[in-house]
Amino acid sequence: AGAIRSSLRDMIKYLASNLNGSGPIGEDAKMAQTPRRPAQGAGQIGLAWPIAKSGVVWHNGQTGGYHAFIGFSADRTRGIVLMTNAATTIDDIGIHWLDPSVPLVKTYAALALDPKLLAKYVGSYMITIGPNSVPFVVSLQNGRLYTKLGQQPALAIYPYGQNAFFLRVMDAQIDFTADASGAITGFVLHQNGQNVTGTRTGS
Repeated sequence: AGAIRSSLRDMIKYLASNLNGSGPIGEDAKMAQTPRRPAQGAGQIGLAWPIAKSGVVWHNGQTGGYHAFIGFSADRTRGIVLMTNAATTIDDIGIHWLDPSVPLVKTYAALALDPKLLAKYVGSYMITIGPNSVPFVVSLQNGRLYTKLGQQPALAIYPYGQNAFFLRVMDAQIDFTADASGAITGFVLHQNGQNVTGTRTGS
């Protein structure tokens, strides 16, 4: 967070303090990890700590080039710290290790496609998120497709099947839809257990 840095050794000490519930942060940790309200996709949430339905308590962090995860079992007998030098999710590994009933995220292998084939997906789309319609733009840059939702930064997508693409920075997939002639008419975004439809509005 900002200029705050840590190491695996320090994070193991922090994990131990959370597990035993004693020491200078013991009471504060218990308060922070007390469920406060339901949270979509996380079961419940305390003060910044998601609590899975199984009782697994965890938190993560990601910035350019790094991702970290810390979590422990409901009975506080097992804990794990994961760090990677890539801005890609590793949360499923930590949660699966703590609760094997939660499956690992499916992985995808990118296919090499001619940029000429990718050009048919380029265009303007509209996606509905809650009560709002948000522009969704697909562009082709240096032989790779990028998607841009509203004012968010552009994110690369990678083909893994016919009209099927995935993102590497998050667990999300996009299935483009086509008419009888093969022209792209829209897409379905699969993310966080939801399937959101987008409609093509222009080239």
